[in-house]
Amino acid sequence: MATNPHLGIFDTSVKSKEIVQQIVAGVDDSLGPQPRLTLPAGTTLTVRGEPVAHVTLVLKGRVALVQESSAGTVVMHEGSTGRLIGLMSMTEGGNAQNTARTTTDITCVQITFDQLKKVIDERPTISLLATTLIVRSLDMRLRRAEELHLEHARLSADLAKERSELATALTNLEEARTELVAQERLVSLGSLAAGIAHELNNPLAAIDRLAEYLYTDVMTLLGSVPDKDWAHQATSTIENAIEATSLSTREERALRKEMTAAIGDPVLAQQLVLVGIQDVDLARTLVRRSGIGRDEVENAASIGTHLRNLRSASKKITGLVASLRSYARPDGDPIMGVNLHENIDDAVRLLSHKLRDITVTRDYGDVPTLECHSGQLAQVWTNVLSNACDALTDTANPEITIQTSSPHEGWVRVRIIDSGPGIPPDVLEHIFEPRFTTKSGQVRFGMGIGMGISLSIVGKHHGTMRVSSQTKEDTGTKVTIDLPATQPKETQ
Repeated sequence: MATNPHLGIFDTSVKSKEIVQQIVAGVDDSLGPQPRLTLPAGTTLTVRGEPVAHVTLVLKGRVALVQESSAGTVVMHEGSTGRLIGLMSMTEGGNAQNTARTTTDITCVQITFDQLKKVIDERPTISLLATTLIVRSLDMRLRRAEELHLEHARLSADLAKERSELATALTNLEEARTELVAQERLVSLGSLAAGIAHELNNPLAAIDRLAEYLYTDVMTLLGSVPDKDWAHQATSTIENAIEATSLSTREERALRKEMTAAIGDPVLAQQLVLVGIQDVDLARTLVRRSGIGRDEVENAASIGTHLRNLRSASKKITGLVASLRSYARPDGDPIMGVNLHENIDDAVRLLSHKLRDITVTRDYGDVPTLECHSGQLAQVWTNVLSNACDALTDTANPEITIQTSSPHEGWVRVRIIDSGPGIPPDVLEHIFEPRFTTKSGQVRFGMGIGMGISLSIVGKHHGTMRVSSQTKEDTGTKVTIDLPATQPKETQ
């Protein structure tokens, strides 16, 4: 086949197959007829980095350029390989740039570089034909590289999106795990609380009955005394001691002054006040009438005081048991109308051991009945108050203020404010994260437990929860919780 002397490098009118046939015809004319080799698929023509012995002119079939990597064999080019295999190795000092391997059976002619040089010297047009094939191959490779670059950009964008979605999924999974752990703890706590409340009911009822029986028996016994004046003074003293209330220092000082003026004996007035006599008329009667003596007055007042303390302790334990019941089934209880202030008071009672040295001010406003899971909300107040207690560990004159209000119609707001050191901004932005804690090491801001769970509970009640700290106006921490008074029907 005669070569086309007018073929240009960028002439696209002639197919690459025809060009290689012209080159092979020139080779046959110059070197004599060359054998047409048939090589099966999978035959390696060149090996990356190794010397190339000959140039392969592919008349029929496909060849791929591949490279080995840690991810396995990677196909670099196939459709853009071209029909001259091994010629580009001349730019690498005779070593192959890629491994060339047949992907189908091929028909080809193989000549050495010296033979190719001889053919080009005798027939310069062969150089133009070979250059045309090389340019076409490089053009196809460049286009393929551009396509791969675009594909890489698309895949990178898809990967970034998938990573973002995976991160969101992991966050949701972590929150779900935390919630499951919290629910397991609530189940355990509920079972324990229910058991304790049940076990305490009988002895509490017995203590209540014992206090009433003891009071009745003592008063009956004293009423049977023949000296009616003595009996009346003794029973009056006991009743006065039972009904006595706790007095501040100022109130006690005023009572002693009033009683001294009534009986004319400051020492006796002080003794009567100390044993619990707060009725000035009774004190005047005890001094002016004959009958019960001073020691007997003290004994009678002591009996009344003990009975009052017994009743008070019984009521306090009964209140604690009632508070425990609200924790017994926090997730099982249906949504129902709850007195918000009683719900908060339950949490305060349960934390009385931590609040013992803290001044707690309850500034309760006029709020509507709140539809909620009472046990879940009691857990929110407990978590927030417990954290506030921890924040006040090293604070002089620690104070916690609990405020309730109705900022909008159909909504209630609860604010819990402590007088602690506050939370630094870099810590504040993490307190709702599931496993974040400030209680390890020496850092103590009291915001390490339960905030994420509390936020989840508030969210389930369609409310909001905000925390502010170290503001220009205050140095402590303020937790603000807004809740709708009525829950949507689908939630109920």
